Amino acid sequence: MKKLPPKKELILRVELSSKQKEYYKAILTRNYQLLTRRGGAQISLINVVMELRKLCCHPFMLEGVEPEDNNEFYKQLCESSGKLQLLDKMMVNLKEQGHRVLIYTQFQHMLDLLEDYFNNKV
Repeated sequence: MKKLPPKKELILRVELSSKQKEYYKAILTRNYQLLTRRGGAQISLINVVMELRKLCCHPFMLEGVEPEDNNEFYKQLCESSGKLQLLDKMMVNLKEQGHRVLIYTQFQHMLDLLEDYFNNKV
């Protein structure tokens, strides 16, 4: 594999979206009112650190945060996550320049959200 160019790695710091900040504070203060599914069961915060890690990827990874209306879901999908907003901006330039993109994540649910995002963009 000597023909492959060397790997380039660039670390970008991304701010949380306003919705992510709101849920982040709710998790830390254990504000169950904000985190409770509309008319459904209460969210469990047994492992707060794991919930915060999921939230930093996308707020829809929390139980009961996704909107039930499909139109609202796709509208909020990109707006709700700082990382997805950055990816949305980067993908335009990368596609124009002919780059290929490989995305890693530790959460399968995040891959499902990315699949929904890319299916909606096409």
